[in-house]
Amino acid sequence: MSKGNTWFIGYSARLWVPVSFEGWGVMAVFVAGLYLVYQVYGVSDDVPFQISVHWPILVEMLVLILAFYRVSRGHVDKRYA
Repeated sequence: MSKGNTWFIGYSARLWVPVSFEGWGVMAVFVAGLYLVYQVYGVSDDVPFQISVHWPILVEMLVLILAFYRVSRGHVDKRYA
């Protein structure tokens, strides 16, 4: 993986702004993945959240977040560090 290629500029630990086509692509695929999890499980505003019932959704979102963090690691210009 090339360390010189910047995909995101990190202004804080929670705010990474995409600055390249790769960064925007990663962001688009990430949002599409979250939407897919939302559609597959039929999440509704009418049902109260219970961890014992909704744990598969949380696991899939955690896996998605960790996967995209791993993909984008090394491509962030951390301005807050």
